[in-house]
Amino acid sequence: MIRLRTRDGGFHHANIEAMIFVAILMILAAVAFPQYMKVRDRRAATCLRNLLSLTDGKPPEKPVCPVGEKAYAPEPERVACPSPEKHLDTTPALVRSKQGPWQVRQTRPSSAGKTLEFRDSRLEVTESPGRAAVLVKPGAFVRFFFAPLMFLILLVVTLACLAKFFWMLWTRKWFDAIGPLFGMAVAGGLAFLSLTSFATSREWVLERSGARVTRVDYFFGRRTSEQPTTGCLGVVPTVAMDGHRLQLLHPPDEKGRRTTELGLVAKDRLDVAEWFHQRIAGP
Repeated sequence: MIRLRTRDGGFHHANIEAMIFVAILMILAAVAFPQYMKVRDRRAATCLRNLLSLTDGKPPEKPVCPVGEKAYAPEPERVACPSPEKHLDTTPALVRSKQGPWQVRQTRPSSAGKTLEFRDSRLEVTESPGRAAVLVKPGAFVRFFFAPLMFLILLVVTLACLAKFFWMLWTRKWFDAIGPLFGMAVAGGLAFLSLTSFATSREWVLERSGARVTRVDYFFGRRTSEQPTTGCLGVVPTVAMDGHRLQLLHPPDEKGRRTTELGLVAKDRLDVAEWFHQRIAGP
């Protein structure tokens, strides 16, 4: 047991709650930093949503690119970002076709002969004429070692905080019960995030007919939800800190969202965006 020596030569027990609190803060920082970077990367997706709003004749509240901070200059038949250099490597543009609907035009490398892959994920691809299904699973290290280990550690911390909380209530130390209650809430939340990181998987079903994309969610291999979207415009990669995020452009969903992230690819794998785009919108 850890003991701290005082100036008068006595000993006292280390504050277990403080140690747990520090451990939780360290774990929280490890989880929060990637989330912060993802929020920063979402500015590129905001730019795409602004372009889609312009095609609907509804200028965004701030009619400037959130990354390049230059004003949009939409044309009747074409809408594009005025400064795509730092966030849209394929320089995408929305162009009105002769038939009327808007289409995505961008420069992407060919995906012919290349293996489909995401960063930190394992993919299982099934194709048939006019249809492709991509099952996205956590990487082996995360799924079978790191995430389960973190879950077990956080579960133990949660149960320890729970026991301490009830002990404080039993001994009527009401104020001292606040610390364990806070630790239980934080550790429990992080344990749930750890559980979902290795227990969940997602499948994207891409169909050329109707430009339809269906998202299917699984929990421990059991299907939990299915959400189809029709009339998708295609896939545009946006620049991220550690690669490119594939953004699916589609009509507004029930929450009014116009883009959905499909996955993260390496910086030199823009061809993956081409693969997805072809299966949805064609060449």
